[in-house]
Amino acid sequence: MHQPLPLDGFTVGVTAARRAEELGALLARRGATVQHAPALRIVPLSDDRELLAATERLLDQAPDVVIATTAIGFRGWIEAADGWGLGERLLARLAEVELLARGPKVKGAVRAAGLNESWSPASESMAEVLDRLLEEGVHGRRVAV
Repeated sequence: MHQPLPLDGFTVGVTAARRAEELGALLARRGATVQHAPALRIVPLSDDRELLAATERLLDQAPDVVIATTAIGFRGWIEAADGWGLGERLLARLAEVELLARGPKVKGAVRAAGLNESWSPASESMAEVLDRLLEEGVHGRRVAV
């Protein structure tokens, strides 16, 4: 007879797309029955036609402000743009606009791309980013997130 494990009898849903296998194995070793149902689907950014179209619009008509929200998203966007042959143009465009970075990780990604953020909140909060935008005024301004 085996010793009961801490999660014997429990069923755990793993909603992560990234590293789900690793997390599921960890839970199963502790006795859980694991169900995997990703809440989000990860699409390779280079295959994302909507992102390509949005990038082309941004290149054709510069926004006033670009808000970078996550490091992985920002790096992925730059890499996808490189794959489409638009990387240099995108970096040049981002260097011309007010570039806000939501927190230290994305600030690092912005700087690693050779850019400088105009501002980043101390709190890493999108609410603080929104407050800043509203203080500056958004009427008539194009904001890309």
